[in-house]
Amino acid sequence: MGRPKDSEMRDSILTAAFRMFGERGFGGTTIKDLAQSLDISPGSVYTYFSGKEELFRCTVEEGWQRFLLEISRIVTAPKELKERFDSILDYCFESLKQALPLLRGMLFDSRQRRLLHENLQLLCQLLEQLIREGQSQGLIRIVLAEEHVRAQIKINVFGVLSSVALAQDETLDREIDVVKSAVKHLLYQRLKLEDTG
Repeated sequence: MGRPKDSEMRDSILTAAFRMFGERGFGGTTIKDLAQSLDISPGSVYTYFSGKEELFRCTVEEGWQRFLLEISRIVTAPKELKERFDSILDYCFESLKQALPLLRGMLFDSRQRRLLHENLQLLCQLLEQLIREGQSQGLIRIVLAEEHVRAQIKINVFGVLSSVALAQDETLDREIDVVKSAVKHLLYQRLKLEDTG
């Protein structure tokens, strides 16, 4: 008879996996090391996950759910548009830095890339929602055709992710600062707001 599953233990495993995959990436993480970090047996991890692939998938899905929930909260917050854009950019770049090995695992391993696609679509939809709100308030001037707006958002999001994911570890902080500054500058050129910092 199998051991009963405990949702608290599953959450603990996912939290530890997020940290470990985030620090070491997919290839550098083992079930044995993960179990050891939790002071449990590797068999206990297999009670909840069939293997490292499933654990990675669940970790990524859980991370994306938390990330998108926070982005959705920021998009719908009763704050000025610029303040929401600032909050999104700050949150996105901080999250990107924390989860970079996970991102690299999804971008550069074809087996994991599918985990990225659907969630990036949701992120782009949330960003478009905020941009459309700014457009309806007369705060954002859009000169692109309707279908090009979506494509431009996607190009920008993928460009940021690729640029940061390809950065060397020793220059990562600088790359993130430069890309974040460039995104803010380009974004605020489109906003009819004074502060372009």
